[in-house]
Amino acid sequence: MSRVFAALAFAAVIAALSFAQDKATPRKLDGMNLLKACDASEGTVDRGYCMGVIRGVSFWLLPKGCSDDVSAGQMVMVVSKFLKVHPEDVNEPDALLVSVALSKAFPCPTSHIK
Repeated sequence: MSRVFAALAFAAVIAALSFAQDKATPRKLDGMNLLKACDASEGTVDRGYCMGVIRGVSFWLLPKGCSDDVSAGQMVMVVSKFLKVHPEDVNEPDALLVSVALSKAFPCPTSHIK
């Protein structure tokens, strides 16, 4: 039930951001705009978008106990590096790119998957 609530909350945040866009807010949910957002200054709307996408995907992708020692800052660095190393993929959806980057950087042993 908490995962359903989290998914709905995540969707609501993304929807709200898409309606409340200003000049600094990404217009397209792709890797290029995610990279720009992740490179933005702390405390900005763009950086919040970056953190929200990464935290939302990591909640679903990395099982409990598998990512306990991974900080949000580490995840942002991993995703940013992945996007910079793979510029040919930046037109893909941001959530897809985050899931690929995190699963490669933080593979979870099958003993953690229930």
